[in-house]
Amino acid sequence: RLGEWFLYLKENSAYDNTRIIIVSDHGDATLKITKTALPFILDKFNPLLMVKDFNASGSLTTDTAFMSNADVPSIALKNLTENPVNPFTGNYISTDDKLHPLYIAVSGTSRLDPADAVQIKLDPRQDYYVHDNIFNSENWEKAEQ
Repeated sequence: RLGEWFLYLKENSAYDNTRIIIVSDHGDATLKITKTALPFILDKFNPLLMVKDFNASGSLTTDTAFMSNADVPSIALKNLTENPVNPFTGNYISTDDKLHPLYIAVSGTSRLDPADAVQIKLDPRQDYYVHDNIFNSENWEKAEQ
């Protein structure tokens, strides 16, 4: 379906002047594509993030730069406005938090009664910090040592 949509944009002269961002909320927790010595499936922390910028051309490239879903507002607003601000919170939209390692909650969630209620229980003994390339095991550090 995405191919059909891209073709429609091209046929209507809208593809080149459109920034397209496709993002998932999480990676796949059942596939073990990335092999590491870490005690969890790394791929569940690797959500899809695809960006086609304005007037971009050429073949697809893979970038292993440290990214998260929180980068999407910065990507969407890049070169469109100076000092972008979230209209609901008034907070400046930036990627400054990535200057420090990101806390990854491996410890996860638990279901409560009723069935649709979820409780987040963080356990630093199970959780990690990660920085830079997530595919490098050396960039992962236990939250509590």
